[in-house]
Amino acid sequence: MAPETAIEQLEANKLLTPIQRKAVTAIFNSSSRGEVQLANFQLRTTSQILQDLNSNKSRGAIVSAGTGTGKTLAFYLPALAHISDLVNKNEYWSKALAIYPRNELLKGQFSGT
Repeated sequence: MAPETAIEQLEANKLLTPIQRKAVTAIFNSSSRGEVQLANFQLRTTSQILQDLNSNKSRGAIVSAGTGTGKTLAFYLPALAHISDLVNKNEYWSKALAIYPRNELLKGQFSGT
């Protein structure tokens, strides 16, 4: 899916503020691989995480997909969009925490799985 289509859908569901729209657009435009195309699971994940972040309930999300399919973008897109509304000059605090099973990932890469 083209980035503009994804942004339109997120806006139609009232999930992006104007600042978040600028952040998401910047993420899409900063790719060193040319134009970014989103998979459906990435848009669904982004929508769900943004909905959860805008609610009163504490929730988590698990994204499961094959190697190289874009799980990292599925997490970082909504995280960075949300953080863009939280950034204030001269305010410094952790705004997101990403935990990766890095050792297991490296084992799989070295063994060819």
